[in-house]
Amino acid sequence: MITRAEHLPNELWFIIFSYFEAHDLVYTFFKLNYRFTQLLSSNYLTFYIQLNKQNYRYTPYTPTPRWFNRIVNRITCLQSTSQNKCGYIPEYLRQNAQKFIRLQSLTITINSQQTNIIYRILRKLPSLKYLSITCNIQATLLKNILSISTLRIFQLHIKEFLWNIINPLHVNSNIEIFYIHFLNVIDYRLVNCLLASMSKLKQLDISSNHDLCISLNRKFNDIIFNLLQLRTIKFQGSEHILCIFLKHLQTKIHNLQRLHLDIKCRFFNEDFFEI
Repeated sequence: MITRAEHLPNELWFIIFSYFEAHDLVYTFFKLNYRFTQLLSSNYLTFYIQLNKQNYRYTPYTPTPRWFNRIVNRITCLQSTSQNKCGYIPEYLRQNAQKFIRLQSLTITINSQQTNIIYRILRKLPSLKYLSITCNIQATLLKNILSISTLRIFQLHIKEFLWNIINPLHVNSNIEIFYIHFLNVIDYRLVNCLLASMSKLKQLDISSNHDLCISLNRKFNDIIFNLLQLRTIKFQGSEHILCIFLKHLQTKIHNLQRLHLDIKCRFFNEDFFEI
């Protein structure tokens, strides 16, 4: 019978360690004893890092942690938190992007001056599957993100929309799940532009901090109905355009399993309930 924690097998310790954020794990167990130090050095153990934890707040000038080089090639998840409101790219991420060979998930907030920097970083992440980014959106940045062949889940939080004319991006993305959140009014011109490049999309979620939306029209319906693999839809809109959408829903999207509509209107007419 196992009576002491030290007697637990390595495989179980790897599972236990997987629930720890990297700062907590390293500062708690590293050099606690020989065995734990060896476990933390094992290539089987992966890490996730959360920037701006309450006790480990980073700034653009925070030096690289001493233990960073020991685990950089085993980091699978890197997250920034809401405490970082202005947006910055950590210096150790910028300088060591090519070492993040196992990074699968990245959550970050950037400012307008950092779009070129973040793209150069993203190109060096060969295993990236999930990206959540909060930014002032630009066409070049979007096109570069959609071009990442490994990316499957894309979460976009838009502070401000920085270009007026929406041209096709001419990208065939591999993204399967797409969340887009507008901190201001939803602009469906941008949504249409992005969805036109997501032929493999299976889940779509469109939300906003406001009730209003811009340019939700038949073009949105046409693009949605061409996404043949779409299974889950959630979006906001007016009564009129939703009536048109619902009338063609069953015949156009055969694989649809879930539908959530946030309808903004004072009342429904009789035609709506006949759908």
